[in-house]
Amino acid sequence: MRTKSRAPEEKPATDIDEVKRRSIRQNRELAKYSLAQFLKIKSLYLEISKLLSNNLQLQERVLGLETTLQDKRRQGSNATIGRVKAHDQESETNNLELRERVPGLENELQGARRQASNAAIKTDLRSKLAELGGMVEELEDDGTADIDPEREVVVINLPYHRERYLELPARRLQPCPRSILHSATE
Repeated sequence: MRTKSRAPEEKPATDIDEVKRRSIRQNRELAKYSLAQFLKIKSLYLEISKLLSNNLQLQERVLGLETTLQDKRRQGSNATIGRVKAHDQESETNNLELRERVPGLENELQGARRQASNAAIKTDLRSKLAELGGMVEELEDDGTADIDPEREVVVINLPYHRERYLELPARRLQPCPRSILHSATE
């Protein structure tokens, strides 16, 4: 007869103990690692809260400095405005005093201005007359002119009230007929 061979007996108790030990060891390692991670996270949260509080303090300081700067600017501009107003009042009082001391000064100034503008007008008219005199000399004996008829001749500016001027339209030269020239020379 044949006999059945027996399977080797396993040691179930030792394997279970080994598995328990391994799992306990792994759990301890995981606990150490998670504790280290927890401590890192906690320190980062503390650092974030410190940075946020510093940020708030700096923002408060910036706002305070901005308000003081605006106040100083307002004070400076108010002081400048006050100085300008005082200077204006002082100059106005000086002007009034001068007008009282020299009553005819304003009339003399206006007369001097008129004379200066009249002198400028006279020199302008003299130059225009000299130009016209030169054009008359250019006329030939037969009465035709060597002058371009398209050329604009004289624009006279006269004073109109104070500083306004009346501008006369420019006129174009036309050739002179012979009959007028011959009658003028006879």
